[in-house]
Amino acid sequence: MADPLMDKVFFIVSFPTLLWLIGAQGENQFHAALMLVFTVLYILRDQWVTFLRAIASTYQADVSAMWLGKVRTALSFPAAGIIYIYLAFHSILSEGWNEPFLWGVYAVEVFLICLNVYSCAVYTKAYWPYLLRAIRS
Repeated sequence: MADPLMDKVFFIVSFPTLLWLIGAQGENQFHAALMLVFTVLYILRDQWVTFLRAIASTYQADVSAMWLGKVRTALSFPAAGIIYIYLAFHSILSEGWNEPFLWGVYAVEVFLICLNVYSCAVYTKAYWPYLLRAIRS
């Protein structure tokens, strides 16, 4: 019970904090917008999956975590570290290293946005019959 709660706490604290750091350091607007989309989608996906699980559990469905959700969470921890390391050191990196590192951060963020959306779709598909049942009753 504590594991999913701590995952949610991590997402709710770390990604908004990284978003704030991007703004506070005067990062470019594209990076701020990308991190905003990333943060909002992560939080919305977690709330949506929690909602779907709550509905499905009323019908005694198996609501255990899917492997894709575990992969998403497992990749999110190092991704937050990579973003933080970039934000901590980009101002002291030489010009030749700063831009490739930033593009690497973009790639991590975009990949996780796509994984997050895919995970949301997989959970929705799995729990859709229970949601329809709940709507009909």
